[in-house]
Amino acid sequence: RTFLYLACAMRFEHIFWVSKSSLQNYRFKNFISGKSSILYNIVDQDRIFRSAAQDSNTYDHDIIYLGRLTFQKNPTRLLRVLRLAVQEKPDIKISIVGNGDLLDEAKNLSTELRLDNNVIFWGFKSNPLKMLQDAKVLILTSRYEGTPMCALEAMALGVPIVSTPTDGMVDLIENGVTGYLSDDDTDIAKKIVELISDNRKHLQFANNSRQRFNCLNDIKAYKNELKKVYMI
Repeated sequence: RTFLYLACAMRFEHIFWVSKSSLQNYRFKNFISGKSSILYNIVDQDRIFRSAAQDSNTYDHDIIYLGRLTFQKNPTRLLRVLRLAVQEKPDIKISIVGNGDLLDEAKNLSTELRLDNNVIFWGFKSNPLKMLQDAKVLILTSRYEGTPMCALEAMALGVPIVSTPTDGMVDLIENGVTGYLSDDDTDIAKKIVELISDNRKHLQFANNSRQRFNCLNDIKAYKNELKKVYMI
């Protein structure tokens, strides 16, 4: 795939990358860096709040995972991290929202790890934004990422993120300020419990996340960058 993309990329006039790390980690970046630029994903903040308001339910959970249950998202690691968090705080409530080819495997592992009293598998939800808004922490344990929309939505809603340090997440999260980045399962679990248990820290991180989102989610700058390339 890497060679195939390079063959195609040589014919492109311009390439947008959704994060610095996605470009930097591309094996043949030196061949295409001159016609590449970084253009972070953005989201419609008003739509996020409108969609959340359409759901009148209240969700009593501490942690939410929002996304596909696939190899990329690493649900096996997700559940093992959650097991560590539950060992430290047994009353944690967790929502896993999404479908995927590893859904059944994830459910079986949840039972094996004795998480059935803590974890609810919701399956696919067309509008999960109120569920996200009601959570205290969004967790991501992906093997690789671009700039996931759920992370941007969480930041807009003031939900701190604890994530593995993958690709675009490194660009999104200010470690120890808006959320946490770690590649150690025990540390990830510890940071989750810390944010859930310390109301003062959670509020601080939530406010920092909103401010960070406002800095990154510049729709005018996004449009101008597109115009510079497509209207030459």
